[in-house]
Amino acid sequence: TKVTEGLNLASEAKTAIADAAAALSGGLASVTAANSGFSFTENSSDFVSTIAITNGGEITITTRNTGATTDPVILLTPRQASVGDAIRWDCTYSAGDSGHLPTNCRTAATTTSDTQTGG
Repeated sequence: TKVTEGLNLASEAKTAIADAAAALSGGLASVTAANSGFSFTENSSDFVSTIAITNGGEITITTRNTGATTDPVILLTPRQASVGDAIRWDCTYSAGDSGHLPTNCRTAATTTSDTQTGG
């Protein structure tokens, strides 16, 4: 439940990214933290330290106080076949134990040279 709070809070970021991608001529490739319109007040949640957006619209959710030995870091990576198409989200993790994550997020993040998979 503590980790899931991060995914719930990130829903606003996902909406902001979808809106920005639709408004920008380059779609997801044009999305940045600055033009997404999303901001998260650091430590405004007991269980989420930060939610950050990178260029291309990837969302990083850093959890805290979850009770896990290593608090999970979740990555939500958007995919869009072409500009104007619906955005689909892959959920992976880059820190923590997969057993503390929702089933659709239990794939470890891969490096940028690999193909990302997930729910």
